[in-house]
Amino acid sequence: MHLGVLLNPKQNLPNQGVLDIVGVEKIRKDTKYVLFLDDDVRLHPGTIGALTAEMEKNPEIFIQTGYPLDVPSGSLGSYCIYEYHMPCSMGFATGGRTFFLWGGCMMMHADDFRHDYCGVVSSLKDGGYSNDMTLAAIAGAHKRLITSPPVVVFPHPLACDLSFSRYWNYLRKQTFVLESYATKVNWVMNRALFTSHCYLSWGFVAPYVMGMIHITAALRIFIKGYTVKETMITYGGEHPSFLF
Repeated sequence: MHLGVLLNPKQNLPNQGVLDIVGVEKIRKDTKYVLFLDDDVRLHPGTIGALTAEMEKNPEIFIQTGYPLDVPSGSLGSYCIYEYHMPCSMGFATGGRTFFLWGGCMMMHADDFRHDYCGVVSSLKDGGYSNDMTLAAIAGAHKRLITSPPVVVFPHPLACDLSFSRYWNYLRKQTFVLESYATKVNWVMNRALFTSHCYLSWGFVAPYVMGMIHITAALRIFIKGYTVKETMITYGGEHPSFLF
């Protein structure tokens, strides 16, 4: 059995899907599986063997993927990216079966590319900026199985020099990726993902913002020397409230 390994550059390219197809075309004719990896992914011993064993055990698997575990460096930008990825990690916490894909680690059947199974090749050629989003849409449309073995988790230390401006640029690129879609359903899914991600992200942030407002108000009362009675306003003589 032969395995073709294709390394992707760290930065997404405008024709990433086309480059993947070109790489697959150059592998040996008797290659059974193709493994797409980012060039900076930190493989640990047994990763490729675990992926291959799962593919052999269950031929119904369409794609296998891994999960990058971000490790913040301490800078503001790294924590922002860490928080951005937190809602995405929910897709990998489903007991092996998932609907998410991480483009940094994907294993597929080589024959799926040779025979354009489920339109894999044609879809990547038409909208190939985000290969993982396109392949996830194909899997969803054709009810194909995506799995993420629990052992395929990759530590991903974030850079120490990640400023907020670099994080903002990263966020803009991730938003642009959502404009890369293969079908109308894929477009709707991208919009739904963006909306739900914003909701979940602000769900994490909003309590801290409200907490800071309350702390600021309490400090303002303390600094100005108000007593509790002085901060109360009575409406209609019945319902007191606090003056901040």
